[in-house]
Amino acid sequence: MVITLMVLSAMLTLNNAAWKASAGGLVALGAILFYFSDILLAWNKFVNPIKNGRLANMILYHLGQAALVAGVLIQFAK
Repeated sequence: MVITLMVLSAMLTLNNAAWKASAGGLVALGAILFYFSDILLAWNKFVNPIKNGRLANMILYHLGQAALVAGVLIQFAK
């Protein structure tokens, strides 16, 4: 539930006039990638192991984190 709220909060930056479009887009993309990394992790662990699932999980996780950080840096860098 907390991760879903994080995705919702990130998606709201897309419509927030205080956020730059590029920053909001990166933050939203990063949140979605992070969300899918958690879905993949849970599926791989509790439903059915996926071939190279751990690798895919780590790729989604790191791309998501990088996009979140890049979006915040673009928004708040002076």
